[in-house]
Parts: sequence; C-alpha cells; structure tokens
Amino acid sequence: MSDYQFKGYSSFGFGQKLSLFLTDVELVKRDILNGLFTVKGSVPKNRKFGTSISVLLMKPMTDDLFNQLEDEIRVVLNNEPRIQTQQLLIIPDRSTKSVTINIVFVLITFPSSFETIDLYLNFED
Repeated sequence: MSDYQFKGYSSFGFGQKLSLFLTDVELVKRDILNGLFTVKGSVPKNRKFGTSISVLLMKPMTDDLFNQLEDEIRVVLNNEPRIQTQQLLIIPDRSTKSVTINIVFVLITFPSSFETIDLYLNFED
C-alpha cells in the first residue's frame, strides 16, 4: 500500500527539472491552480472548466467585479472534493490593478486528519 493519499502527474515545469509526479498537498494545490488559471471555455468537451479572471481584471475595479471574482473562485474550490475551504480573501490593489487572493483550506485525508494550507495568489492586469 502506498504512503500517499493522492497521487498524479503534472506537466507544469516540464523541462525545468521539476518532478512530474505530485502527491497529496502539492497535487491538490496544482489542481486548484489549474482550475483558476485556465481560461473558461478553452478546454474541449468541458467548456465550463476554468475561470474568467483574466478577462475580469480588464474591467474597472468595482465591488461587483470582486463579487464576480469571488463567485468564480468559489466554483473552482467547490469542485475540488479533497478540500474544505476555510477562508477566501480577495485583496484589491487599485493602484497597480492587481488582486491578491488568499485561500485557506483543509486537505481532507484519511483517516480524519486535517492539515490547514494557505495559498496566496497574485493576479495582475
């Protein structure tokens, strides 16, 4: 039996001597990042996968924009069955037209051990 709860492969970093084999926390983080950074509509046969974050950042920074960002991020997080989201913070910087996102989640592993993980992302126009 393997020591890993989750295992998979990622071609991110291919050719940069990064491992293609990912496990547990690193695999879940990569899957979340894939969902957030993939442009919605770009995956054949799964046009609902991804977000419109890159398009939204081109719009004026309003409260409505931040609500749309939060909705799109929550869809990605809610579609990840291996985590339970604890906190989602969206911190705008109107001067640089960027958004910092802090996602705090618990990786649900077996048997019932919980590890809290902070994921910080910065999106710029």
